[in-house]
Amino acid sequence: MPLGVLTRLQTEGKSESPDVRIARRLASAFIVYGMVAIAFLAVNMPPFQNPDEPAHFLRAAQLADGAVLAFRFRNGDSGLSAGGWADPQLLAASDFHTLLAFHPEARATRANWAPGVYWSENRVLAGFPGTALYPPFFYVPSAIGVLAGRLSGLSIVHTLILSRVLTGITAVALAAMAILFAEAAAIWIFAVLTLPMSLSLISSSSQDALLLACSALAGSLWVGLVRSPNKPRPLDLACLALALGLVGMARPPYVPITLLPLALVRAPWRWRIVAALGGAGLSLLWSCVSAATAMTNFGALLGADPRAQLLLLSEHPLFVMHVIWGTLAHYWHFYLLSSIGMLGWLDTALPLRYYPVAGSIVAGAALATVLGSNGERKGKPHLVMAASVLLSTAGVFAIEYLTWTIPGGAIVEGVQGRYLLPILLIGTGLLSVGGAKKCERLRQALIVLVAVFPVVSLAVTMNAVIWRYYLQ
Repeated sequence: MPLGVLTRLQTEGKSESPDVRIARRLASAFIVYGMVAIAFLAVNMPPFQNPDEPAHFLRAAQLADGAVLAFRFRNGDSGLSAGGWADPQLLAASDFHTLLAFHPEARATRANWAPGVYWSENRVLAGFPGTALYPPFFYVPSAIGVLAGRLSGLSIVHTLILSRVLTGITAVALAAMAILFAEAAAIWIFAVLTLPMSLSLISSSSQDALLLACSALAGSLWVGLVRSPNKPRPLDLACLALALGLVGMARPPYVPITLLPLALVRAPWRWRIVAALGGAGLSLLWSCVSAATAMTNFGALLGADPRAQLLLLSEHPLFVMHVIWGTLAHYWHFYLLSSIGMLGWLDTALPLRYYPVAGSIVAGAALATVLGSNGERKGKPHLVMAASVLLSTAGVFAIEYLTWTIPGGAIVEGVQGRYLLPILLIGTGLLSVGGAKKCERLRQALIVLVAVFPVVSLAVTMNAVIWRYYLQ
């Protein structure tokens, strides 16, 4: 447990405070919900049907081969690609399942789990430019699953399931720790992590599983350090900087959040600067490495051209305002739905009546967090966090406009709601802006409602998967 949290507990005496007790119960509940989700989704979601899962699994398999870095190579007539050496059997297994993605009329069969495709010692060049840029850290559990699958003679499909399970268990453990540390803000982190979209990512072999968990931990640590009556210690700042740095490495648009240690006004400036530079340095260092080794214009197949896009924007800078308005007007509903839950390759929607209910629950969690801040007011730390969150969000849209949108496009293409979930988790501290003890009954009622709602979410998610992939 971070030193700031331990110190606060000591000042409150040996008995637990109400917030700590609630956070502990929410963390326990999340472990239960998370394990149920993994048990169902890791096994019953057809192989390679999570977003970009073939590419993520290829990156994990590359790491299992001992290759930390991907690289660029000439891919015949297709031009420049990035990836590395991969087992051709893995490529065959993932190709077998492409008939399900984006084909809602197709159904999974027993053959999807027993195609008879096993690991081999052969290697061929394989392109996975979308994930070749990602650092190895969040793929470690999946890579361990690949190694275990090879050693035990599992098929590639069953190895994928094992990797999903290992990744999910690791993510659940880390996320439960984040909920425990968050105290009064635990209900917000709990609500975001139990959304169907979050649970489906946690139950996949994608780096997004640990990215979500690490984002939750970063948001939790920041809240604890800001609200602690004691000065942060170097180890506290080091933990925060590491969590923020890992998040920034996984998604370069999130780099602005690495500056959050600067807002910890109780810490000496030199500590804050070192922590901020440490997190930003990790992110920027990996960005430079991946740019030098594996960056390609993989959006070229859609007509994207970053250089041409930048040139147009430099000539018409005010066009950015038109793009912002057009994008939000066109896609706001999609962002909302895909943040709450659009499963598979975003081709499996939940019942329409579920979305407003889930949105109301998330709003209730936000209100419960605000009411739990005991009258604290918005100040400099929250303004810094607001700026970091805004810049990170803008970065997500900017990078997709450059790499996934045709030059001069009036709408940003490629942004999905799941890209915003880590920002929601890191921005947990923004909800500590008010609060009143006289509303404690309302807060307790909201916490109970949010805590039991995942039962509904899991039932809806399971039903959607069964109907989409198995029932006619």
